[in-house]
Parts: sequence; C-alpha cells; structure tokens
Amino acid sequence: MKPLIKDALALSALLLWGCITPSEPSGVNVANMITLETVGYCRDIDFNDSLLVAAADQNGYVIYSIDFGSDGSFTYDEIYGTDPEDHEGEEFQGGGVRIASRYNYFLLMDQADALYYVNFTDVDSVGRVPYPGSENRDYVRGFSIDEEDEDNLLLYSLNRAEDGNSTFISSRTLLYVYSDVTDKVDFYFAEFNTVSGLNQDAENLHLSDSLLVVANSQMGVSVFRQNSDGSLDDSTFAAYDISGGYEVQTVMTQDGVVFAGLSNDGGCHIAKVEDNGEIISEIQIAEGYSVQGIDLKDDVLALACGSDGVLLYEWNGFDFSTALTELGRLNSDYAYNVKVYDTQNIFTATRAGIQLFQLGE
Repeated sequence: MKPLIKDALALSALLLWGCITPSEPSGVNVANMITLETVGYCRDIDFNDSLLVAAADQNGYVIYSIDFGSDGSFTYDEIYGTDPEDHEGEEFQGGGVRIASRYNYFLLMDQADALYYVNFTDVDSVGRVPYPGSENRDYVRGFSIDEEDEDNLLLYSLNRAEDGNSTFISSRTLLYVYSDVTDKVDFYFAEFNTVSGLNQDAENLHLSDSLLVVANSQMGVSVFRQNSDGSLDDSTFAAYDISGGYEVQTVMTQDGVVFAGLSNDGGCHIAKVEDNGEIISEIQIAEGYSVQGIDLKDDVLALACGSDGVLLYEWNGFDFSTALTELGRLNSDYAYNVKVYDTQNIFTATRAGIQLFQLGE
C-alpha cells in the first residue's frame, strides 16, 4: 500500500493478545479537506463510482454526483437534498444508507423506524421496503444486503421487538421488479424469517463472506452463519464478550475477521473467527477512543471516533507478526461513520456534513 503519511509509526512486536493505544496519534499529511453540505447531521454515507449519498438525520437524505480526476482533483455537484423544498412533506430521519450494485437505487434506514428505497431516476419518490413489524413502525437498528441472487434481494435487518425487551434479526427475500422503460426497481415480498433472543440494546449488524455479525451491546459479539439459500442458522455460530465493561456499538467483518467498535474509550476489538466458530486470534486497538464506525478497504482500516475524529491504520492481517501499522488521525468534525474511497481519499460522515480528506505523500 502506498504510504499515507511521512514517518509512519511502525508498530513492532505486536502480539495477538497485544494492545495498541494511540494516545498521541501521528499527524496525517492532509493535502485537501472538502466539506459537502447535508443540512442535518450526516449519520452515514455510501458511494459508487459517480454517486455519493448521505443519510442526513432530520434532513432525510442528500445526493451528490462526484468525480475524481486523473490528477487526484475532486469535483461534485448536488443532485438532491439541501434545498428545503426537496423534503417537503417528508418526515425521515436518515440513519443509514447503502447504494445497491444491482439496478439503480439505494436503501435508506429511517432511524428507529423503517427501511425505504429510492431510485436514482426518481430521487424525490420513496418506497417502503416490505416490513416484518407493525404497520406503523419497524424499530430498525441496522441493515445489510446480499445481491448475489439475480432475481431476489436478500435483506437482513436488526429490529427491536415491539415490547422493547429484545431485538431480532429479520431475514427477507424480496423479488426484484425492474422496468427497462423507467429504469426503476420495485420489490415484491417473498418471505420473512427471524432469529430472536438478542440483547434489547443490540445496535448494528454486518454481512460478509456468509457471516452475519451483530453488535450485541453489553453481551459482546454474536455471529450467525448464512446458508446457501440466504437463510440464517437459528443458533449462533460464534459468540464472545469483551472484557472491560464495554458495549459493542458497531461491527464490520471481512475475510472472517470481525472488527467491533466499543463504547467508553474501549477502542476496537479485532478477532479472527475460525471455520469451526472458535476465536483464537484477537487484539484490541485504539484504547482511549470510542468507536462508532468502521471501514476497511485497500488495507486501510478507518475508525470513526466521534469528537476525536478518525483514526487510520494499515491492516496487514493476523498472518503477519505485525497485524497493524498506525498511520494517524484525521481531525474531522464529530465523526459518526467513515468510508475509504481509496488510499488517498477518505469520506467521513460528520455533524458538519460529508467531509472528504485527501491525503498527501
């Protein structure tokens, strides 16, 4: 990976049960920082090659077209969202967003309410995703999707039960209904399945490589295996708590490695889930920071840490004696989430809006 900072601190002799505490993180060489307006707090972001969407809390959602020039320059143009007239009659609180790779739409999570979909060809029209809860409220906490099936969207959401005493995973198979004429997609309900018994304060989930990982609050991390038909095993594939009195606030998984963001300055716990569900290799990093968002791309691990901005690491993996190298900290506004575009461009979801950090040599 191309170096992101000058004189990056190499972490030596990192043991699997070791601990990294960047109490004074090295400074990252930021060549340029750009803030894109979202009006409401930017809670989450997603992008593809040319589109950037923000979940903008009380302002619903904001859409930009974006372009990175061959010289690294960045240009953008607002498509929808910052004009008050864009959201007349809406009562959304955008809390999460995911741009689909199949067809031309994105999914939006209304905080503690429901899931919706928006076609890019009709950005001011919103459809509600078929739901597992009551007519009025789903109490959704987080969601993840699987687009491997050509005919159906597999949707997994974390929902608080209506009695408020527990949380369950809803697994939905939704049939794509696409029109070549309008370039719009709609969904028909196929079936629901649920996995229950999770902590009432479970906050987030993430699917990758047939593992669905849940941030199960004070109970730690719960991992479920995805079957070939998209269903989930009712029993947990792996479950572990994290010592120190921390709540797991957010999770991300890649290649069988689970990254768990912790509350109360607990940092990020990283564990390798073996094929039999056992946890053998684990480390804890960024102690002294509360982690609210996690992303990993091109070996760059980024942690959104609220008022402390964003921490960056180079991820080498558990197969190396030094699993991570500390790269430094981005001095963003209050950071709810972070997305790595590439090794030189980091998007951050903040209270000030979308902040893009372009890193120098």
